[in-house]
Amino acid sequence: MKAIVASALMLISAATIANAADKDTDIANYSADYWLPYCKDFINGKRAEDDFNPNFCAGMVFGLGVLLRQDPKSPLYCVDIPEGITFEQAINVVIHYIEEHPQDMHHPFKYLALVAIMDAWPCKSK
Repeated sequence: MKAIVASALMLISAATIANAADKDTDIANYSADYWLPYCKDFINGKRAEDDFNPNFCAGMVFGLGVLLRQDPKSPLYCVDIPEGITFEQAINVVIHYIEEHPQDMHHPFKYLALVAIMDAWPCKSK
């Protein structure tokens, strides 16, 4: 599994470099360091009416979960997310992964969220 995670991080790095020019204009490419507090705010129920960031963070994790469940045996992103995993549990998995890997917080949040989900619920079989 560590080889898969390492490979995914290499792909993330390549994608990050390729998208560097658009980084400042595409909010989805903001770093995990930027998004982590908003994810925690979402989990803790701290959502101001004029601040969409906690909901945006949650939406990115939700979107990844939906996408990965559509093609759970993809050769690139194979996961086995158990039935019954809640939206909040998935966000907590992402938060925990990012906090356990502070050296990667400069990478785009969406990529670390993907790696976190892959790490938490790896493929059982292809």
